[in-house]
Amino acid sequence: MSTVQIPDYQKEGDHEKAIGYFDKALELEPDEALSYSNRSFSKLKLNDLKGAMNDIDKSLALMPINSYAHKIKGLILIERGKMKQACVSFHEASELGYTELYGSEVDELINKHCRQ
Repeated sequence: MSTVQIPDYQKEGDHEKAIGYFDKALELEPDEALSYSNRSFSKLKLNDLKGAMNDIDKSLALMPINSYAHKIKGLILIERGKMKQACVSFHEASELGYTELYGSEVDELINKHCRQ
């Protein structure tokens, strides 16, 4: 079981510090999927789309049932202009129980970006 927790910097919007935190966490636990997905979110917020995608792909390779990671992947894909692929990720997040765990954000993203 992981001991990794989301630092306050990420919650406060200090994504550069959050990335540094997750870099250190991944040095200690290099196969920790949640650290990759959280670092990916911070990279997305700093518009490092390539780095964000690399991290989210690593996270999903380690933990394919992570609904949060699927949501983050969808957000990255929207920024890259890949709406159909983003919708696949959002639907995957929904099917994996994102709404029950975190709230209605994925449903709202599906309604906004994936309804024709």
